[in-house]
Amino acid sequence: MADLSGHLNLDGPPVTPRPSATVLLVRDGDPWELLMVHRPGGADFAPGAYV
Repeated sequence: MADLSGHLNLDGPPVTPRPSATVLLVRDGDPWELLMVHRPGGADFAPGAYV
């Protein structure tokens, strides 16, 4: 899991949450497979995270 603690701005003004979603594609098998998306490193929120 990505460590996002360095991206927190606890001193800034509160933000209004926006709707979001994560879609995981899982293929059953042995072993099962999982497809996730890697967020760009320059993203404003959770850069480099897998979602």
